[in-house]
Amino acid sequence: HEIAYLALRHTLGEGRVLIVKDQYLWGFVNKSPGDFREKNLLGMNKDAVTRITVKVGDFSTGLARKDGKWFVEGGEDNRIADQKRVRELLDSFSGLKADGFENDAPESLEKYGLHEPTAEIVFYGNEGEEGVLFGKRKDEGSYFVKITKGEPVYSVSKNYFKILPKNNEDLMRR
Repeated sequence: HEIAYLALRHTLGEGRVLIVKDQYLWGFVNKSPGDFREKNLLGMNKDAVTRITVKVGDFSTGLARKDGKWFVEGGEDNRIADQKRVRELLDSFSGLKADGFENDAPESLEKYGLHEPTAEIVFYGNEGEEGVLFGKRKDEGSYFVKITKGEPVYSVSKNYFKILPKNNEDLMRR
């Protein structure tokens, strides 16, 4: 149950062999290349975001930050958004992680439902914009997604879709 591992000559010196327990190596041996890929999908700085747009089905809205407070864009002025709810959106999507790597260069997005996304969220700031497109459900617990500035298709937890506001009442201060 021990595996001999020949260390690189320049690291430990010529002819040195280390004996380690196999339990230390099996964690690497049984991994796929996808296990070593970067899972964070957005590189946004949530504190630099000044505007957010959301589309879910027929519903669409915008949020704007002014003087440190978030407001729902629209007809009425001074519609203060639920600040906690906006922070939840920012916190969740700044930590967006892929559960799976579905296709790095899809010929068509139709298979994933991304040719006509079911939802979209875009974050705007001084550093540009970053957005996420949601396609159809992959399975009971996940959705297919694509980053607006990229080709690959990923799968993510359905919780990211669930946190999206579905109407303005979801965003209004209570």
